[in-house]
Amino acid sequence: MVSQYYQFANEPSGYLEELRRIHAIRGTRPLIMAGDVNAKHHNWGSPYSDTRGEEVADFLDELQLLVANDPTQGPTFKHNRDYTRVRTGASQRAGTSFIDITVSTTDIALKITNWKLHPHRTSSDHHVMSMHVSAATYRSA
Repeated sequence: MVSQYYQFANEPSGYLEELRRIHAIRGTRPLIMAGDVNAKHHNWGSPYSDTRGEEVADFLDELQLLVANDPTQGPTFKHNRDYTRVRTGASQRAGTSFIDITVSTTDIALKITNWKLHPHRTSSDHHVMSMHVSAATYRSA
């Protein structure tokens, strides 16, 4: 299990290369990554895709990582205040976004169930994500 945070002010390529490195050294072990990628894409529930989302989605496709998010749970991020970003000076309006994702390798994807968001569990403006991962192994007859 890996947790990642992609700083909004930075290009996602460096973070994606770190995920590529982790993917390569995992051997045959399953991999689950969850985190704030600060990217919007319809693959994880956003009503539109941005440039960052396209880059992340293309990368996930390249590594054959599958998105576990359940878009019916709603947006993963909600902020209730208007503010200006200190570093970029960009004004940000109150609203919601689908910018947190959970992805996995194909060998464990079917063992992930009950992906849920838990609003109001922390003081963060990101909702807690949870899922069940079955420990059962399956053998063909």
